[in-house]
Amino acid sequence: MNTFKYLMALTGGALVGASAALLMAPSDGRNMRKRVGKRLDREKKMLSRELDRHRQVLVKKGRAALDDAAEYLGDELSGATKKVMKMVAR
Repeated sequence: MNTFKYLMALTGGALVGASAALLMAPSDGRNMRKRVGKRLDREKKMLSRELDRHRQVLVKKGRAALDDAAEYLGDELSGATKKVMKMVAR
């Protein structure tokens, strides 16, 4: 009698486990590849937008730095030109 209860409990547990495995099993390979592909496309687009945004910020900062450097060099050149003109005028 104990053996019968043991076998019934084992069979019941196996059925519950098999049912849970079927309900939680991932989808077939084709469907999974589609889902992964769509997710990768979304992530790629998001990353592309982020990279473009960062590129625009860096270009803007680079242009500002270039403008600052050009202004600084212009001021230095102007000052040096004035000094040379004073020296030549003596």
